[in-house]
Amino acid sequence: MEATKGKKKSFFYRFLDFVEKAGNKLPHPFTLFVFLTLGVVLISFIVAKAGVQVKHPVKDEMVVARNLLSKEGIQYMLLNLISNFTGFRPLGLVLTMMIGIGLAEQTGLMSAFMRKFILGAPERLLLMAVFLIGICGNLASDAAIIIVPPLAGAIFYGAKKNPLVGVAAGYAAACAGFTANLLIAGTDALLAGITEEAAKIIDPSITVSPTVNYYFMFISTLVLTVVGAWITTKFVEKQAGEYKPQGEISLDDVEFEVSEEESKGLKSAGIVTLIYWAIIILALIPQTSALRNAEGGLVPSPFLKGIVPFILFWFIAIGIAYGRKVGKIKSEADIPKLMSTAMKDMSGYRTSICYCTVCRLF
Repeated sequence: MEATKGKKKSFFYRFLDFVEKAGNKLPHPFTLFVFLTLGVVLISFIVAKAGVQVKHPVKDEMVVARNLLSKEGIQYMLLNLISNFTGFRPLGLVLTMMIGIGLAEQTGLMSAFMRKFILGAPERLLLMAVFLIGICGNLASDAAIIIVPPLAGAIFYGAKKNPLVGVAAGYAAACAGFTANLLIAGTDALLAGITEEAAKIIDPSITVSPTVNYYFMFISTLVLTVVGAWITTKFVEKQAGEYKPQGEISLDDVEFEVSEEESKGLKSAGIVTLIYWAIIILALIPQTSALRNAEGGLVPSPFLKGIVPFILFWFIAIGIAYGRKVGKIKSEADIPKLMSTAMKDMSGYRTSICYCTVCRLF
């Protein structure tokens, strides 16, 4: 590192410095939403005065731009503000999913699973495990960004590897792969809702399932895992330089170890998972199943269109199973308390959704 201090930075690193400085000067997201709202209102005034119009791709009629600063525009904004917010589909989809996912997170299930997965990986597959669990960690919202980087650094330290490489790999996995996952996550529900709201502008009968992009997210998770591990080994470790640990190194005192109670809780959650999805698969087998479409198929079907409730009840089930084993849930009264705590953590999201719907209205 000392040898490179005197060298001139490459164009790529100078570009990264510029991006960092520019990003730090951006205003708060709240302020950005306000500016966007005012910008849309101003643009509507300009394009309406210019007489801009486009041909509707379905109805084969011309759609004329409306001035939001006109009498009709102001009345429209005032009269539709509440219904626009309550009718915004992503709000209900994501909040519904986060009730179940939040319960599992509040009991400690997500954290224990991530630690168990990475700590149990063989050394030759350590980087792959870090990237896989870091990418899939978005299932627990921002928890992966808090857990995976320091955990990866501690394990690298114990394996006599540069811990900074582990921290960098964990952070890259949790942030760069944030929307990919092996499971349907809250992000899928959010994006499906936003896509459907946009598509309804053209065709009000369009529905978009959270599974619509699943094949791409699934494959992306595997590809990003392999590519991320390869880049880290090929470039990041070499850039970090040789690591020379001082003295004996051990993970005995690291606080990331999974306790016996947590292991039992994970086992219970695993058993509940097998039973839960086995029941659903059995219900899908009959051609006349209520979860299939009228022709007996699965694509599309009520099962895929209603995948969010199935995921919700699954997370509630495994959250309760894990929470009872580790002592987080001692009575049924603890379940709504943990759910309430999870929803409190969603306040930032609800605020952003509020301003998204305001921008959508304008």
